[in-house]
Amino acid sequence: MNVAFEGIGAVVATFDAAEDVQPGDLVKVTGNGRVEKAAADGDVFAGVAISVHAGEAAVQVAGFVQAACAGALSVGTQAVAVDETGKVASVETGGRTVTVAAVENGSCWMLL
Repeated sequence: MNVAFEGIGAVVATFDAAEDVQPGDLVKVTGNGRVEKAAADGDVFAGVAISVHAGEAAVQVAGFVQAACAGALSVGTQAVAVDETGKVASVETGGRTVTVAAVENGSCWMLL
């Protein structure tokens, strides 16, 4: 594939981060300006941690972002949330509506 999405429309905000947050993690807002890993099945994520340093995380909250996704995720606009493995998965109810632009090798590009 010769298509690129990286950086398009990216909006990144800085949050205080729980100790276990790592770059690439899907995160949820859990307090005033604070994020934690969105790791429970059905968690609705606020964005993806792009970098983590000294207890703070740069979190991409809008634009095209790459994340780990469940094998059954397909291209198109759909509601998604975190599955039991911490990956993006489609959900029947609830979740966050995104446009999945590409799915390949356990990774997906989605427009938040």
